[in-house]
Amino acid sequence: MPTAEAIFRPGALGVDLFFLISGFIMVYTTMDCDGSFTYAARFWIKRLSRIWPVYVVLAIIGVQAYNLITVYADASLWVKMIKSFFFLPVDPYQPLYYGLPYGLGWTLNFEVYFYLVFGLSMLAGRRWRWLVFFGWIGFTLIALPLLTRGMVTLDVQHDYHYRISYLNQVVNPIIWTFALGVIAGLVYLSPIQMPDSMATRLFVVSAVTTAVWWAYSGMAMFHGIGEWGGPLAVAFVILAIATKTVELRIPSQLLWLGEVSFSLYLVHPIAQALITRTLNGIGRKDLTQTWSHVFATTIFALVLAAISHKLLEQRLAEYIKNKMLRAVRANQTISYPTPA
Repeated sequence: MPTAEAIFRPGALGVDLFFLISGFIMVYTTMDCDGSFTYAARFWIKRLSRIWPVYVVLAIIGVQAYNLITVYADASLWVKMIKSFFFLPVDPYQPLYYGLPYGLGWTLNFEVYFYLVFGLSMLAGRRWRWLVFFGWIGFTLIALPLLTRGMVTLDVQHDYHYRISYLNQVVNPIIWTFALGVIAGLVYLSPIQMPDSMATRLFVVSAVTTAVWWAYSGMAMFHGIGEWGGPLAVAFVILAIATKTVELRIPSQLLWLGEVSFSLYLVHPIAQALITRTLNGIGRKDLTQTWSHVFATTIFALVLAAISHKLLEQRLAEYIKNKMLRAVRANQTISYPTPA
């Protein structure tokens, strides 16, 4: 289905958009950062508890959806699964996906790393947090590759081939996308703004249209600010500034999609695998290459996303988050005896 490939493949730029939004939201939601370890701990708990339980459950289901149940008898698979549960690369020399058993997990590897760096930078306090954050980004994405490999690249598939496995993930230029999201957040909180005018609206439309055209015209073919992410980041910053003065009305259906987007991202391969295996099982493999298959898998993915959002995000993840936050609060109230 070459037409479907042409239509849907650039849709993967949603990952770049997700990273931009993540950077933006982290800035916006930590405006009251006081630089304490307790604040950073609460930040890490809130972010990790939202991701980890949902990912672990859906990764286990997802791997099985593509294979027979006997796949879990393979001990080497569990080694890979455990690495992925700790957001570590399985094959550090295979960027951008790093050989994870459930392929979509690669985005969460970078997401969790970003949370780690962002949280540590908050420990520097309000005055120094951004210097520490951007200093680390500059060191790992520019200085370190330049000093050790004699080059810097925006190619997210480039393998710097460091012996330390995790370092290969740390220096991957896809992280620039998070940094640009942080910049968008800082610009949004700054006095910079645009007038509420038709010119502003046209400027926003032009920026968004250019980003979409850049992806679908073939000017860019993959992730990163050197490809899809560059024009998308520019459009994102412009949109962030414009929304300070221009009211944008978002349909309720899109708001709902935004709410379930994390679950939808993780369950859509499961929906595709289950429907494809079912059609193959009843001897209708021919239907797996039709638009009816696209329609069916999309609807099924939305259903699974709604279920996952309700059971895993709103219940399981919230339960774990609240338990961990209570533990932090309890630790704060413990009084230790003063040494004699």
